[in-house]
Amino acid sequence: MKKIHSCSTVSRLLALSIAAAGWLASSMSASAVDFTFDMTNVGTQNVSVQVNVLQLGNDLRFTVDQSDTDISFADLQGVLFHINEAIIDIADLDFTFVSAVENITGNAITPPITPDVSLNTGNFQGLKDYDVLVQFGSMGIGNNGDDIKSIMFDVSLLSGGFLDLFTFMPVNMDKFMAVRFTSVWSQSDPTRQGSGKGECCGTTIPEPSSTMGLLAFAVGGLLWRRRLTS
Repeated sequence: MKKIHSCSTVSRLLALSIAAAGWLASSMSASAVDFTFDMTNVGTQNVSVQVNVLQLGNDLRFTVDQSDTDISFADLQGVLFHINEAIIDIADLDFTFVSAVENITGNAITPPITPDVSLNTGNFQGLKDYDVLVQFGSMGIGNNGDDIKSIMFDVSLLSGGFLDLFTFMPVNMDKFMAVRFTSVWSQSDPTRQGSGKGECCGTTIPEPSSTMGLLAFAVGGLLWRRRLTS
């Protein structure tokens, strides 16, 4: 005889499945949330830059990288972003340099990384009114030879608390993040005399890059909608 499960039994099985998935997600060393932001060029020079934000334990790992380097590339100089000041104390943020890769050669280098967590960072070559500026290396390839293709740094809380992307990002996503790059090379202009900048995002949040990120994104979206309507 075929066994028919009652609604309560199905509900319990579903609850156990969700609990098991939650336990698996919490026990995984990989990211629970993994977002990639495609920067939109707002200057005269076009360089493809992506910023990946990875949940890494209690911290967030930022990776700023260039794609399509056969078409154009540049020396990355800095990334700027807003935070949700209603939840995160800007003075509680801590930044740790992880690694950088020098352009073309692929050699790992260690440029100075300079976080500026003062409100309204001023004018960073046309980018202003951001909460945080993380500057790395120096401007242009003529200064100390740091020609940075990609860079990685971690953001944590000095208080040791849990930092996740949903509490970190402001609800208003308009121009949440920006990047600045100098010494641009392109097929049409190989002189490396140009510079540019990119910004992201509009009023929509980029989709997460992983399945577990998608689940967390859905839950976070519900919480955000509740906050906006309360």
